Amino acid sequence: MTTFFAFAGVSPAIWLMAAAAVALGVLTQRATGGAFGMVVAPLVALIAPQMLPGGVLMLSFTVTLLSTPRDLGAIAWAELIPASGGRLAGAMAAAGVVALAPDPGAVAVLVALAVLAGVALSLSGLRVAITTPSLIGAGAISGLTGTLTSVGAPPMALLYQHAPPARTRATLNAFFVIGVGVSLAALAWRGQIGRDDIAFALSMAPAAALGFALARPAMRWLDGRSIRPLILGLATLTSALILLRWGLR
Repeated sequence: MTTFFAFAGVSPAIWLMAAAAVALGVLTQRATGGAFGMVVAPLVALIAPQMLPGGVLMLSFTVTLLSTPRDLGAIAWAELIPASGGRLAGAMAAAGVVALAPDPGAVAVLVALAVLAGVALSLSGLRVAITTPSLIGAGAISGLTGTLTSVGAPPMALLYQHAPPARTRATLNAFFVIGVGVSLAALAWRGQIGRDDIAFALSMAPAAALGFALARPAMRWLDGRSIRPLILGLATLTSALILLRWGLR
């Protein structure tokens, strides 16, 4: 058992907390199409910042890849292409920054700031039309923040906040499969994906499976109910704790 947790690069207690965060993240991802990073990244940043961004991005890629085939028919392909092009540009720029190898505390603070910015955008009431320029711009910002912190959902979520739910879930899931894959490739190119990142992501497979198993009944129960306040409240609280722990050092 000790060997297993050494393989995952964390202690048993940290692994259990991270596993709970991943299971919750899968539930929110299936319900919204893009909240996995908003839930998982700040929680992991609080307890195991060394697993950011690579470990969480690998988990995000797997979760979105498994979610996308369920909604293929609702994907807005004409919107997906320019957004993905922007994500590529943002990810390549971010990979150069990550290559400077900031310490885990600095990465944790970046995660907290990215999440709080996303919460502020969500609460602002700002409405941005879905056009080719806005898709490219949101995709680029998503690529930048997603590669640096593993939180890339807020810019795209802002665009799609008033779009039909099925189209939103499908298009955002597809976008994040492509976008996270691009971010991982950019990080690997810069030598920022390590053995511990891979081991951590693999060790979280049971937690992700549990999240998927619970997602269908949870989505039926949530039908007609909004989980947005819960997601935003959890993200804000966790980010504030990160800043208290790391930002004041």
